[in-house]
Amino acid sequence: MSNFKKYSAFYDLLYRDKDYAAEANYVARTIRNAIPHARTILELGSGTGRHGRFLAAMGFDVHGIERSAEMVSLARAASCPPSSETAGSFCCEVGDICTANLGRTFDAVIALFHVMSYQTTNQALQAAFQVVTLRQAGCFCSTSGTGRLSSRRDRRSALRKLPMSTTG
Repeated sequence: MSNFKKYSAFYDLLYRDKDYAAEANYVARTIRNAIPHARTILELGSGTGRHGRFLAAMGFDVHGIERSAEMVSLARAASCPPSSETAGSFCCEVGDICTANLGRTFDAVIALFHVMSYQTTNQALQAAFQVVTLRQAGCFCSTSGTGRLSSRRDRRSALRKLPMSTTG
């Protein structure tokens, strides 16, 4: 059994106490503060889709890329939480964030938890950033560590709007 199969079988159990709803709310507010009419999000390392599904319930169209086929299977099998807003959508695909070619741009790109730190060489990190295809004036939000984004201390430093060029 591969490590991904072992990990995916217990992933949601390991993080059952993680407040995904609060974290998704924070990410949504951060994105909407930067880009008020944002609708599309590329989620790098979407895992079992919990953040993506919450963001979809808040009206975003989220496209996830996840390396683990087992995680994508779990993400596709789960349903989105109930929504009081105009629901968006969540879909995900198996892929490598260093080589994905989606052929489209997004209002925002998110890489939550440890996704970017899994890139262990400068070459891999640069390749992952090449996949980030933002619309002009889009934003990239990334976190590191396992801290909850819902704590007041983490809110000040965890996510930052980074100016990015959409050319070369």
